[in-house]
Amino acid sequence: FAYVGGAGVGDRIEGETDAEHWKKTVEAMFTLGMGRGEVDAFFRSICVCMQLGNVDFDADPDETDGSAVKGGKEEELRKLARLMMVEEGGLVKALTHRTVTANRDTYSVPLTPEAARDGRDAFAKELYAKLFGWLVGKINAATSAPQRE
Repeated sequence: FAYVGGAGVGDRIEGETDAEHWKKTVEAMFTLGMGRGEVDAFFRSICVCMQLGNVDFDADPDETDGSAVKGGKEEELRKLARLMMVEEGGLVKALTHRTVTANRDTYSVPLTPEAARDGRDAFAKELYAKLFGWLVGKINAATSAPQRE
C-alpha cells in the first residue's frame, strides 16, 4: 500500500510477523465482545483507507483543469470500488469532482490532479480517524467499570 511503504514481507516487529500480530489483534477484538460482523466491517474500512492511497490522478485530456485516474491505476480503482461496494463511475466522479451549490443551482466542478489527491488523502484520514474513535469507544466500553445508579 502506498500509504504504508517501507515494510517488507517477512519483516518482524517486536519479534513477531504481521500474521502473528494480526491473529492477536483479531482475538483481542473478539475478547472485547466485538462480533464477527463488526470485526469484518472494521477491517474492510481499514482496507478502504489503505487502498485509497493506491489510486492516483493525472490531468484529464478531455476536461480542462480536470483530473482522471492515472494510467496504470485503474485496477487499484476497481479494487477500491469493490471494497466500498460502490459503482466505479460514481467513485471516479466523487474523487475527481466537487459539488458546488449556489442558491438553488448545483454544479459539478472538476478537480485538478493535485486537488483530487488532497481530497483522497483527506477522505482517508477522516475515515481512519472515525475508525480509531469507534475502536477507542469499544475498548473503553469493554474495559470500564460498570456505572452506579
